[in-house]
Amino acid sequence: MRRGPDTSTLDMRRYLARLMRIRFHLVGWVLLSALAAPAAQAAPLLCSEVQELERQFLKAHIRYGAFSPDLDEKTAQLYLERLDPQRMLFLDGEAKRQKQQLARAARDIRNGNCSQLRKLHSEVLARTQRMEADVRAFVVSPSYALDPNAEIVLDPEERGWPANDAERTRELQAAVHFQISNIENGGDSREKARERVVRRYELRAKRVEEISYDELMSAWLDAFAGALDPHSNYFSQENYDDFKIQMRLSLDGIGVQLQDRDGSAVVQQIMKGSAAEKEGTLRRGDQILEVSQERGDPVDIADMDLDDIVRLIRGKRGTKVKLTVIRDGSPPERFQVAIVRDKIDLEEQAAKLKLEDVTVDGRKLKLAVLELPGFYGGGDPRNPMERLASRDVRRLLEQARREQADGLLLDLAFNGGGLLDDAVRIAGFFIHDGGVVAVREGFTSHVIRDPEGGIGWVGPMVVLTSRVSASASEIVAGALKDYRRAVVVGDEATFGKGTVQSMIERNEGDALKVTTGMFFRPGGASTQNEGVRADVVLPSLLTPDVVGESNEKFALPPENVAPFVSRSANAALGRARWEPVTDKLVAELVRRSSQRIAKEPAYEEVRKELAERESDHGRLKLSTLIQRREEEERRDARKKQAAANAKPSAGAGAAGGARTAAIGPPAPGSDFDAEASDDAEPPRPDRDEALRVLADLVALQPKQS
Repeated sequence: MRRGPDTSTLDMRRYLARLMRIRFHLVGWVLLSALAAPAAQAAPLLCSEVQELERQFLKAHIRYGAFSPDLDEKTAQLYLERLDPQRMLFLDGEAKRQKQQLARAARDIRNGNCSQLRKLHSEVLARTQRMEADVRAFVVSPSYALDPNAEIVLDPEERGWPANDAERTRELQAAVHFQISNIENGGDSREKARERVVRRYELRAKRVEEISYDELMSAWLDAFAGALDPHSNYFSQENYDDFKIQMRLSLDGIGVQLQDRDGSAVVQQIMKGSAAEKEGTLRRGDQILEVSQERGDPVDIADMDLDDIVRLIRGKRGTKVKLTVIRDGSPPERFQVAIVRDKIDLEEQAAKLKLEDVTVDGRKLKLAVLELPGFYGGGDPRNPMERLASRDVRRLLEQARREQADGLLLDLAFNGGGLLDDAVRIAGFFIHDGGVVAVREGFTSHVIRDPEGGIGWVGPMVVLTSRVSASASEIVAGALKDYRRAVVVGDEATFGKGTVQSMIERNEGDALKVTTGMFFRPGGASTQNEGVRADVVLPSLLTPDVVGESNEKFALPPENVAPFVSRSANAALGRARWEPVTDKLVAELVRRSSQRIAKEPAYEEVRKELAERESDHGRLKLSTLIQRREEEERRDARKKQAAANAKPSAGAGAAGGARTAAIGPPAPGSDFDAEASDDAEPPRPDRDEALRVLADLVALQPKQS
């Protein structure tokens, strides 16, 4: 996304940037094993363990049951592509030879000989260090100047590995030109931009150098899992601990969000009610230099991976962590702060309810917006003290009824999945009884029904989805669409993840996430690859070639089963009935929405971006990017001047220029940063239009009895 001043067009890009930053832990899993006691310390993974772990994957997987040359080739391909994600380290011929060698070495690795992985890592390190030296020599040259004719192919898959050294040098230098241009566009000088680019390539080489032997084993196992399908994974103990934290929405720590700024850990946000907020010393922008425990020497965290820093700070509730901090000032202030760790509830990832007033056809309506970012929870759902998404949603639906809301918008636009049982339970809140989803594992399939019966919301309903709505959220959206219970609004279709994963936990503390089944909607179709299509489609930059299961490597194909739509879903004797959504009603909602969207500036920006993307044909020239920035800035300056001349409206606010470092390999031309939203929620054009569709639905549908 190109950055510019605060305008309505930037609002749309902030919203889209948030969508694109969703991390796809698309789980929808059911626990396969009993919970294993966590290991006190992660034992290093040995090469001799690889074969047994790969066999466990094959034993549980829905499709693959045995080793094969095809599987070895896919594993080798993924492993190499993850080592060189931007296709800059190897030439095309070298990459092909490396893949062949890795595929042949797969059997040796299973037999306990991982020398090929060590050899390849040494080669990657040498090439990464050589790239760092090349970038340094290029940008520190007194004759360095931005080349407006520099051009990059945006998609590494399409770009592929360069054919020769000259092509590789051109691609690397073009990427550097884009990186420096992006940094300068953020306000830094040319000299500072060159320093930052060199520093980032230094950090990349340093992090490759620090990769341990057992991390090579873990990476190979994860590539083997990815060769089975995109959603099977191997989790080291540290990664599995992070995964469980995301699912349970709580952890023990101090409540500080960090960002990586050129190898330094900088405080981005202090969570409300956290231990850090209560202690009161830390501020946003503080740079953390060292971390020490109650007993032990301080650890210098300069250039340390952000995930490792977080793990140092995180710890058992009631224990103390000491931070050495430097704060900008004249002169800069250096100090220490000791914070006692406490439980942190990640409320920003929990279900929320807001009430909105909307007027349609002269009638003022009160509409409830229930945002559900994930189907979270953990442990025993029968435990009344356990935090579950379904418990939160039930409570919020009761609130919506008390407030006498006229309609409900269930916002799943940022929902990447979660617990299957909780998704079924939540879908059941909107029908009286019936099958919600069928799961096929092996040669058998079974229908999972609404476990409770009854209904929590009987009024008009819209489900808001996007391309990043995946897995369990697709189960809910698909069931409500097939039962004609709700109108689905959003991107053309959801992500298309129609598989179920099971967790196999080991006593060592690591875990295997394996695809063991496939989901099917009540109408019989799988959500796999196809997703759930919206009834009312909104313009979006998230096209299938950008986000979606069909764009994932080695995705499984879709399948079908016999329909299992239940007649009792809306036929409970003596109980309130909901009004089914008809094709005629949907057609009228589409007509009204299309008229609004045609006049909406935010969606005009989307159409413009799509047209530019089409004209670029996957390639981008630096001069084109600079020209677009200048045009955008002139247009935004005119809008700001017009706004300054007009009477300011109540409650108007400005968006900040907060930026947070992106974690992961940088793309060519990227400035290694991603836009971050302010503390206030960024505008949501999709939600605004979904609310208007809901208002139309309330006005057009007969009132429920």
